[in-house]
Amino acid sequence: MIVTRSRPTPNRTGRPAPRVPGRPVAQAPPAPSPPDGASWIASAALATALFACYLGFAPPVSGDKDASEFALALATGGVIHPTGYPIYTMLGHVFVRLLHGMGASFPFAANAWASLGGGVAMFFYHRLALRFIPPRAGRSRLEPYLLAAVPVLLLAFNPVWMVECTSVEVHSWQLAWLFGTSLCFIGTIERLEAGALRASALTRRMVAWGFLCGLGGAHHTTAIFMVTGMTAVLAWALVGTRRFHAGVPLVWLAAGVVPQLSYGYIYYRAIHPTAVGTWPMLAPTFSSVLEHITARAYRIYLGHWAPDGAQSAWLRWYIHPYLWPGLALFAFQAFKARDRILGRVAVGLLVGALAQTLFTFQYGVGDPDAYFLPGLAVGLLALPWAGGSARPTFTRTAFVVLALAAFIQSGVFVAGGRKQIIVATDADDHALWTTIPYPRAIVLWPSDEADRLKQYQVFRHEKPGLDVYNTKGLMNPYARARFQQRYGFDALALLDEAHHAQPIKPEFVIGEQASQDDAHAFALVTEYMTLKAGIPVVAFDPPKPVRAWVPYAEASDSTTSGAAPR
Repeated sequence: MIVTRSRPTPNRTGRPAPRVPGRPVAQAPPAPSPPDGASWIASAALATALFACYLGFAPPVSGDKDASEFALALATGGVIHPTGYPIYTMLGHVFVRLLHGMGASFPFAANAWASLGGGVAMFFYHRLALRFIPPRAGRSRLEPYLLAAVPVLLLAFNPVWMVECTSVEVHSWQLAWLFGTSLCFIGTIERLEAGALRASALTRRMVAWGFLCGLGGAHHTTAIFMVTGMTAVLAWALVGTRRFHAGVPLVWLAAGVVPQLSYGYIYYRAIHPTAVGTWPMLAPTFSSVLEHITARAYRIYLGHWAPDGAQSAWLRWYIHPYLWPGLALFAFQAFKARDRILGRVAVGLLVGALAQTLFTFQYGVGDPDAYFLPGLAVGLLALPWAGGSARPTFTRTAFVVLALAAFIQSGVFVAGGRKQIIVATDADDHALWTTIPYPRAIVLWPSDEADRLKQYQVFRHEKPGLDVYNTKGLMNPYARARFQQRYGFDALALLDEAHHAQPIKPEFVIGEQASQDDAHAFALVTEYMTLKAGIPVVAFDPPKPVRAWVPYAEASDSTTSGAAPR
């Protein structure tokens, strides 16, 4: 016998006729909610404590690498290196100026901006970890808070993360965006599956999702990896609930464009540059701005893996031992998840984390460690997910507490030592800076830290007559043309095949360079400047205090005889 089932026909009142008694009726599952054991106040308290910790380890001066450039740009409202990070810069400029008005130095205020990003990230991360704790009968109200705190503390005191939260950079705010966006992603999936979104609410959710995706892209281009994984799962959920239509992607795109409009700030600053703090290779043309926001100059780093020696050690100590076991455990938990919604969410996060991690192995910068942080954070979420299913015992709890204490102590030790080194290095650099006796000179330092010397000029009003150049920057056509316009000669005139075939003259070598080609090219630039500048040319070389600065030619020698430096 064939039994046919059809939808109940409405009666005369327009209401559906009652179903046959005993026949099961499918109902949408209720939307899960965070565990009762930890309110947002508890998460905020933990995040505030970590923010205070990061502030305590933030040095009062700029750190290494790009920190000096970032501090200058945030203090002056300038433009940071590609891709420009416009929203980060504009909001950071307001924050830094306000903190400076309260008495903080500009470098410390810039570092505090990164610390604030770390605190916000930890708040969202704790809320995110709570969503991965499975329900269990008989659990105390405090237990979920403690379980969710485990991945937070492991990430919060990882030395790689502490560097990003104590010395100004963009990655602390990138993870703050990632964790906040992940919470929105989870909430949207839950409400979709529960049938709790009406048409108007769904539209608002889709607009919010598009805006968050665009916000991530406006902050850091690598946000595309995490966004792609989550958006694919969201589209899958929309299709499964029959809420997907052609207008949804259009809503995402339209809302995502709004944050991208912030790149107009880069164009405005290119046309109206500040005296310092604006990326010196940014020309006042649309094509130059386009190259800047698309990071065209950085494409040379794509397709290979080249961490320097120090980074290789940091990756062995602080990334690989946690990243790979974490991702493996997270993938296992996602595979065996009983909660269908949580399993889908985990797939979205896992796909994005793996894409981000694989990209990092194809990004050949010397310091790639921070690019592993999204994958590390996702992997650590497996700990409360797996641990939440088991009943705690005294032995297991004691082991976790002792392991966390040892890890936190290690992170604090590294952060404290790094702060001391940064302060001491800045003091040494400033002492060398003050020994330059010339009121007018060209100072060459082929290092990204050359902006530290500009800080002394802008923040401390010292030696305004010195022109500071990072020799690397002069390789850019626009920076090269500006130098030639100012001094009347091309600083790169000796960079031809004939001169490259000649051996390097040691007296023109400044510091240690990444390659022999760079060392040769920079030495030729220095040599030609000493012949043509008409003013002293000073080599700033902090790694060698004995010859920290070397005046290659006295003004009288350069002007009268043009003699080669000695």
